[in-house]
Amino acid sequence: VFSDYREIVDPNEELRKLYNKVLASLGSKQEILDQLDKLVKETAEKANDAQKESESAKKIAERVQENLKNNTVNIIEAKNGPTDNLIVGKTLWRDISNGKPGILKVWNGKGWELLIPDVESVKK
Repeated sequence: VFSDYREIVDPNEELRKLYNKVLASLGSKQEILDQLDKLVKETAEKANDAQKESESAKKIAERVQENLKNNTVNIIEAKNGPTDNLIVGKTLWRDISNGKPGILKVWNGKGWELLIPDVESVKK
C-alpha cells in the first residue's frame, strides 16, 4: 500500500526561478534608473557652472565698484571754492565768481590750480 506522496523539490532550482523573476522585474526599471542618474549628473554640472558664473559676476561687480571709486571725479560749481571732502586730482571746481561759463580748477592738495586758461581775460 502506498502512503501520501511528496514531491521532491530542488531548493536551488526554486531559488533560481525566484531570482530570475526579481531580475526580470528590475530589468525594466534599470533604464529608468540610468536616466535618473544621468539627469542627476547633468543637474550637478549645471549647478557647478552656475556657481562659477556667479563667482565671475561677483568679481566683475567688485572690479566695477573699484573702478568707479578710483575714477570718479567730483565737479562742484560755485562762486566760492569748496573746502571739505577735497580729493587731490579728483575734485574739480567750476569757478563762476565772474559769471558763466566759469573757470575750471582742480584741487592739488594745497590750493586750486587752473586747468584751462581764463578765456574772459584773453577776450579783454
